Amino acid sequence: MEELFDRRLPVYLLIDCSESMVGDGIEAVQKGMTTLMDALHADPHALETVWLSIITFADTATQTIPLTDVTKVILPRFRVRPGTALGAALSTLHNAIRREVRLHTPTSRGDWRPIVFLLTDGVPTDEWEKAAQACRSFHASNPLNIIAIGCGDDINPYVLGQITDNVLQMRDITPTNFQKTFSWISSSLTTVSKQIGSQAGQQMELAKLPDGTLEIPIIPERSVTSPQKQLFLAFRCSRSKQPYLIRYSASSRGYEPIRSHKVDDDYFTGQSGKPATFSLSSSHVLGVLSCPYCENEGAGICECGMSFCCGPDDTVVTCPGCKAHLQMGDSNDFSVTGRMG
Repeated sequence: MEELFDRRLPVYLLIDCSESMVGDGIEAVQKGMTTLMDALHADPHALETVWLSIITFADTATQTIPLTDVTKVILPRFRVRPGTALGAALSTLHNAIRREVRLHTPTSRGDWRPIVFLLTDGVPTDEWEKAAQACRSFHASNPLNIIAIGCGDDINPYVLGQITDNVLQMRDITPTNFQKTFSWISSSLTTVSKQIGSQAGQQMELAKLPDGTLEIPIIPERSVTSPQKQLFLAFRCSRSKQPYLIRYSASSRGYEPIRSHKVDDDYFTGQSGKPATFSLSSSHVLGVLSCPYCENEGAGICECGMSFCCGPDDTVVTCPGCKAHLQMGDSNDFSVTGRMG
């Protein structure tokens, strides 16, 4: 007689690592994943059944961890990159499931129905429609459970509704709510692992939603284009050459700077996909914040496109991008390349 625990419960986590996750968001994901792993390791049913994969996406998508026994998973460090390549993430998921999940055969029973948790806080910046349709079509005959969690007010519920019927939204993206969300994911996985350990059914019963954290949004019948609520400008420190982002929030006057964030030192060189950018007049960008490395309070932009910090007394600055020597001074209105995150 075949043992129930010979069958794996494949779990795929799709994690948005776009620019809008910079700072508290990506740190909360890192801590939340640690909470998730601790909970799974403490549950004997989960230890026997759960196999975990992590797919991260920004300008492109990467299966950071292939489907692995949960006892052998070593968490990666999540790194912020430009863009929200949701289509690439879905294609990566689709290919991974076809490659990794064991199907039923006449002589053996395959894995349990896979569970997918998708966390995203932005609007897709690639061609996601075909990938979403391909996922739905393929898994109509090869069922899986996808739970999409939109984080914040910048998400497009219509997009998530095209991927799955199970859509949740975390409107207030605080570190506490991220922690509660990952605790809910871990509770749901331990609940499902106990269900399949005691019965042969495939029904998925998740844990009760945490009060005041996750809600079921209204899915519109068609996509509606909304004004860009956030803007990210990428800079290099002119002294340390290190990259950083300034986060802007839309207001009636333009984009107001609200916070600066350090990013990994290979932030610019690590881009392998098409950055999610748009152009706007510099008159709509209402100032900058101090450089988080050297505290310079000003900024400039080179003809090569590199933006950098500068001090009030700087008359000549070497561009940290192309190394050109730039004469500093006031400038008229010019075009700025913003990133959507």
